Amino acid sequence: LQVLFLARACTNLANKIGDAGAIAVSKSLEIKTSLTDLNLYENEIGDEGASRIADALKINKSLRNLNLGENDIGDGAVAIGNSLQHN
Repeated sequence: LQVLFLARACTNLANKIGDAGAIAVSKSLEIKTSLTDLNLYENEIGDEGASRIADALKINKSLRNLNLGENDIGDGAVAIGNSLQHN
């Protein structure tokens, strides 16, 4: 799976997608500009996945709600915070 196509709101993805899944999500965020809500709660996403999502957030200006609770994100949270300053 290289690109995951997302609807306007994407919820209940507690599927343990890990960093590989987060990278697929980030690729979709770069092209899916109408997505407003994304729930990635409890998906075993680490810093690599969070950093890729952060990069996508610099491009995607439509996302308003992002839930990354209960993941394994450390320094990747800083990258997401920095991206949100530009979003």
